Amino acid sequence: GGRPVLVKFSGRYNHVAHRALAGRGFAPQLHFYTQLRGGVHMVVMDFIDGLDAHSQFGKSELPGEVVKQLQEALTTLHEQNLVHGDVRRSNILVKKPSTTSPESKAIMDVDMPWHAYLMDFELAGEAKKDRYTPLLNRHIRWPPGVHAGGLMETVHDNLMLQKIIHTGSHVTFYLSWQG
Repeated sequence: GGRPVLVKFSGRYNHVAHRALAGRGFAPQLHFYTQLRGGVHMVVMDFIDGLDAHSQFGKSELPGEVVKQLQEALTTLHEQNLVHGDVRRSNILVKKPSTTSPESKAIMDVDMPWHAYLMDFELAGEAKKDRYTPLLNRHIRWPPGVHAGGLMETVHDNLMLQKIIHTGSHVTFYLSWQG
């Protein structure tokens, strides 16, 4: 009967940004959101049976239709003065349209277009008003201007997207002996 859902609990979550993208098909439908006692956010959304873009494409260039959808998704957020704040391949879910006919399943990998969903709205906020978390992951090579506690700007999303389109790079690990 019912549709599978994903229930998520998070210390921070921007349901406004999530709803803005879900309304355009660029994020899973958001069925329920509330802030529980103690400040924990509870989110119930459609479960999307797909892979994150890092797992699906590795370091290969992202397909054109995925890039186009991500650009449209970011434009949707930016027109509402919202910043996603964490545009990385691991936060992009991709899948091909589901189908039940054996004929279309046989050609799905070749001919069917990808659909991209932007995920993880924990860092999302209002541009030039909200700030990145003070606990921003130091192992990620963030674009210029992004730092723990720093002011969020729409340009940061665009820089992050440009970085992941061609290279697939999104994480840099520093060893303790490197200083």
